[in-house]
Amino acid sequence: MQDVFFESGNVRLHGVLRRAAPGAPAVVILHPHPQFGGNMNNNVVLGVEQECADAGFTTLRFNFRGTGRSTGAFDNGAGERDDVRAAIALISDTDPGAPIIVAGYSFGAAVGLPVAADNARVAAMAGIAPPTVMADFSFLADCEKPLLVIAGDSDNFCEHARLAMLLTRENHRFRLLQGVDHFYIGEELRAGKIVCDFIRDAVVENSGCGES
Repeated sequence: MQDVFFESGNVRLHGVLRRAAPGAPAVVILHPHPQFGGNMNNNVVLGVEQECADAGFTTLRFNFRGTGRSTGAFDNGAGERDDVRAAIALISDTDPGAPIIVAGYSFGAAVGLPVAADNARVAAMAGIAPPTVMADFSFLADCEKPLLVIAGDSDNFCEHARLAMLLTRENHRFRLLQGVDHFYIGEELRAGKIVCDFIRDAVVENSGCGES
């Protein structure tokens, strides 16, 4: 595990990188809304990181601009999309053979999934608790990449029925967790395991990429 600093336009982002074997799947994990206390040490972010690292995947979590040791200021999602692109580029530059997966939680899903859908270096994408009350996720219906959405049936910020209707392609997966609200307290590792299983099915087995 190492601290990393990388550029996103004119801001400098701080992240934590856990390297696996070269060519292993690399998961970029995106945190919830920074104006409501979200950062890269969020419980769901750490749960996904732990499960993915234990599975032999490279992981990168980082603070969006204006959060923690990242410079700049909150940019209502626009600059944060650039931050996601910068994180993808960091992985791409340091391990060109790694399939990249973008996994965003809440606000992280709102800014990360649109970027992942349009970025050729991203092999698959996962959204945990996508906040339908603050963002339009209708573009997911046209996404041709392997896609996972995890939602809780008690989540007041994520309309799970609307999301489920969008995931109609064979390589789309939807998981509804009973009794889970938007904050996933006590469910962090469960969410991480679901993400790992999805990566194995969508990326590792289909590409012949081995784990270490």
